[in-house]
Amino acid sequence: MDRSLFLTILISILIALAGFFIFRMTCGCLVPAAATTAAGAGATAAAGAGAAAFKAPALLVKDGGKRVAYYAGDNLRFGLNSNNPLMSSSVKTEYGKVATYLKDNPNKNITLTGEYKKDEKNNTSFANLGLARADALKKHLIGLGVPAARILTDSRIVNDLPVKNKEVYGAMSYGFAAKAAPPKIVKEINIKDAAAFNTGAKDNIVFKESDYEYKKPLSAPLKGVFQKTADYLKKNPKRSIKLTGFYGDKEKNTSLLPNLGLARAGNVKKILTGMGVSASQIDTDAIMQRGLEFPNKELIGGVNYTFFNTPEKADGRLAAIEGRLKGKPIMLYFETGKNTLRLSDQQRKDFADLLYYLDRKPNAKISSIGHTDSKGNRQANVNLGDRRAKFVKDYLLRNGASQKQINTASKGPDKPIATNDTENGRAKNRRVEVTLK
Repeated sequence: MDRSLFLTILISILIALAGFFIFRMTCGCLVPAAATTAAGAGATAAAGAGAAAFKAPALLVKDGGKRVAYYAGDNLRFGLNSNNPLMSSSVKTEYGKVATYLKDNPNKNITLTGEYKKDEKNNTSFANLGLARADALKKHLIGLGVPAARILTDSRIVNDLPVKNKEVYGAMSYGFAAKAAPPKIVKEINIKDAAAFNTGAKDNIVFKESDYEYKKPLSAPLKGVFQKTADYLKKNPKRSIKLTGFYGDKEKNTSLLPNLGLARAGNVKKILTGMGVSASQIDTDAIMQRGLEFPNKELIGGVNYTFFNTPEKADGRLAAIEGRLKGKPIMLYFETGKNTLRLSDQQRKDFADLLYYLDRKPNAKISSIGHTDSKGNRQANVNLGDRRAKFVKDYLLRNGASQKQINTASKGPDKPIATNDTENGRAKNRRVEVTLK
C-alpha cells in the first residue's frame, strides 16, 4: 500500500474514533470510572449532609449535678412567633418528673427562662415572647400541682435557636435555687426600699386570730408610716410594693379569698389605695407558717413589705379574668334561713380574681342578686334574698371592692333554677348570683 494512502486512512480512523468518544461523553452515556466514583461520593455526601442538617436538641433539666428530667428524642417546641407550647407525650412525661421533683423538695424554687429570636414577632400581652413562653410552661407545671409561688420566670434573646418546619425547639432554660426563708414577723413596723426609702414606728398592725381585718383605729404613728409609703409610691411610679400576708396552719379562713394571708395583705392594701396609690403598684402574696404564735389570740404585724420594679408589660391576667368571668354568675349557696356562706376552693379563686379585676378596673360593675327557695312567706323570702345579696356585698367591700362597683337586688323565690319539691332542689335555689358586668 502506498505510504501516503496508509496515513490518510489512519488519520480518518483516528478522527472517527475521536468524534465517537466526544459524542458519548457529551450525551452522558460514557463517564470515566474515576469521575463516576467521585460524583457518587459527592451525591452521597450531599444526601448525608441533608439528613444530618437538623437534630432536635435533647430536653435536659438539671439541678446542679442532679439530672431531674432528660429525653434525647424530642424537646419542648413553640411555633415561630408563638408562645403556645407543643409537647409530645414523652416530653410531657419528663415535665411530670420536674413537677414531682419540686413537690418532693418544698425548699426548692425553679426559674424558667423563656428564649426567643430577636426577629420573632411578639403578639402576646407580655413584654417579650420569652416571658410569654416561660409563663406558658409555668401554667403547665401549676396544672401538675406545683405551687405558682415556687415558679419564677425570666427571658433572654437566643438568635441561634434550632428551627424546623416553623417550630422553635427548646426555647427554655431551667435553674433551681433554695427557697428563701419567710421574713420574720416583728412588733415594730419598718418599710424600706433599699437606700431610697425608709420609714417605721414602734407599733404595728394587729389581726385577731382567724380574722383578716386589722384592728382599728390605727395609731397616729402607724398612719404616718403608711402615708409616707403612699407618698413615696406616688412619686415613684416605676417602683411597686409587694404585701405578703402571713397565716397559721390552724387558723380558720373567714375570708372570700383562698387563704387568710391574701385577705390580710388585701386589707392592708386598702390603706395605701385609700391614700391614692394606684392598685397596679401593689401586689399581694401569702405565706403559711406552721406554729404561728398568737399571743392573746392576736397576730402582731402579719404583713411583710418588699419593693420591686413596676412591670412594663400589659396585664394579661385582666383579659383572662374578663374572658372567664364576665357575664357568668358565681353561684353562692346558703343554709335554709341563714346568711352563712359555703365556699369551695374554686369559688375562693374566682373571688380573688374578681377582686383583682375590680381593683384595677375602677369603672367595672358587679351585681349581687339574692334568691331563695319557696318555703314560707313570699315577702319574707324577698327580704331574705335582699339580706343575702347585701351580705355578699359587705363581704366584697371588706375584702377590697368599692361601694360604687356593686349593685344588689333580690328575686326571692321567683327565679328558681331547680324544683322546690325536694331538699336537693331547694338547696340549689338558696343562692346569690355574683356577676361581673
